[in-house]
Amino acid sequence: MSDMTSTLYDPFLRPGLTNLKMGAPDEATLKKCVRIFREAAEHRLAQADAQLLFQYGPEAGDGCFRVALAKFLSDEYRSPVKPENLFVTSGSTNGLLLLASLMFRSGDLVFCEDPTYFMAISILRADAGLDLVSAAGMVLISTWVVGGAIVHASEDHTLPFPSPTNDLAHPSSPVPTDDHGIIPEELEKCLQASHTHKSHPITPKRPFWAMLYLIPAFQNPTGSVLGRDRFQKIISLARQYNILVVCDDVYNLLYFAGMGAGPQDRLFAFDDPKDAGYQGNVVSNGSFSKIFGPGVRLGWLEVPAHVRDTLITSGVAFSGGGQNHTSSGLMTSAISLGLLGGLLAETRRSNETKCMEACGILRNKYPGLLSFQDPTNREDGVGWGGVFLSDCARSSQCPNLASHRLSPTKSFEDHIRISFAFYDVSALVPAIHKLADIIHLTCTPPV
Repeated sequence: MSDMTSTLYDPFLRPGLTNLKMGAPDEATLKKCVRIFREAAEHRLAQADAQLLFQYGPEAGDGCFRVALAKFLSDEYRSPVKPENLFVTSGSTNGLLLLASLMFRSGDLVFCEDPTYFMAISILRADAGLDLVSAAGMVLISTWVVGGAIVHASEDHTLPFPSPTNDLAHPSSPVPTDDHGIIPEELEKCLQASHTHKSHPITPKRPFWAMLYLIPAFQNPTGSVLGRDRFQKIISLARQYNILVVCDDVYNLLYFAGMGAGPQDRLFAFDDPKDAGYQGNVVSNGSFSKIFGPGVRLGWLEVPAHVRDTLITSGVAFSGGGQNHTSSGLMTSAISLGLLGGLLAETRRSNETKCMEACGILRNKYPGLLSFQDPTNREDGVGWGGVFLSDCARSSQCPNLASHRLSPTKSFEDHIRISFAFYDVSALVPAIHKLADIIHLTCTPPV
């Protein structure tokens, strides 16, 4: 990779190429971020204590920011968020790694959905050293549409995972899912088979023997939404088997109102401290990367009190102080001035338009060739959101069609995940047409 690259995606952006993999904001959104941060900076830096933005921040993050964020999230979620439950991070990736390294030790178990976000597997297994229950060989292949052809190229930064070892008394497969997300009964089977495996003594700072990594809302890559009926079952299992459920809640606010969706529930809000069996088994991991811009490197963990205590008393927090203290100060102004809320509403409308365009092409260009969970006609009635069309291209006549290896069991090899967020409509539409054409040419049997 050249030292002169400006973004993470530079190596994958070429003239005449449309990369349908990247789940990030488009250029128009980033230009709005420039305007918002300029106005927010002028507002915050004009205040008498502006110099403190450049000092070490409090361990849990700036207090004014956490108050402003809690109010913003309460309004957007339509569900209470308390400042004392928030711990500021530099994004959901950082939040996940913090939890994995501070709450667990190498060799502890992680359960995940099948399929799931591919880089979470890399973070938890390769970086944090946890024993992923879904440990299996997996290499991501990206889909690029160039002219009239699809080019497959392995990503250099995605590490192939070694084959699973079978010397542990737990299954080497992830937890199965359906159209409504993770299946609690299947999760319980995995927990029952694995609960005797404990690599560290249970202590107040490390009270859990395993983690469940979950994307409850607009799941990446399937787009499924976990219902409240399953919330209660998962919380009950987490308490019974003493596991920490880490929810990647980065898509909850990216719902499409025109498709009948609203803000998605957080599992954290259903782990009620007033319950007789409450232990604090759920964490919500959030980020500004999808609702603002990833370059701001800002996020939050919504955590129970005992997890917050572990985070703020860690050496990382004591040595470095609050994460991204300057950025959080500027974001406080962006929130208080109403700028973030306005951008989020515009982003939802823009992504909904792109999603509708892509769906129309996939639905109508070659009827019957592709099947996908149509966002305009979801049987579960929750609508759609996020930044991906998921389960979006499927054909029994097209084995090995997959552009992404998002399933350690390779159960989804005839699926494609498409991101509709990164490009504007003028670039997205012809790319989807070309992709449909190539699938048609490749998968239609000769007459």
